Amino acid sequence: MTWLSGTVSCSGVEQAWRHMKSGLGLRPIHRHVERRIRVHIALTVLALLLARMAVQMVGDRWRDIHHELGGIKFVKLLGPTGTLRQVTEPCPDAAKRLKALEIAPSPPIFRVD
Repeated sequence: MTWLSGTVSCSGVEQAWRHMKSGLGLRPIHRHVERRIRVHIALTVLALLLARMAVQMVGDRWRDIHHELGGIKFVKLLGPTGTLRQVTEPCPDAAKRLKALEIAPSPPIFRVD
């Protein structure tokens, strides 16, 4: 293998990696410590696996699933008497996706401290 073919091969791997991460909406992260690189790769592959499983279970595109479920917000309210953690109610389409993924919706009041 010559230097040029090694560069082309590496370029192809990098292009495939960018394509894989683009579906997840991840930005490139530059790591220089081997342990962090390995963790970043493992988390990215895990996220891709979860996204692919969601696509198969729901039967829709990841972009649409991500958009609908992204509307569910977790809110932390701080007050003089304590902290309230609340989850917004999912819209009907998001509720259908949660059901297809076999995820029970969270109670509206998550926790009161």
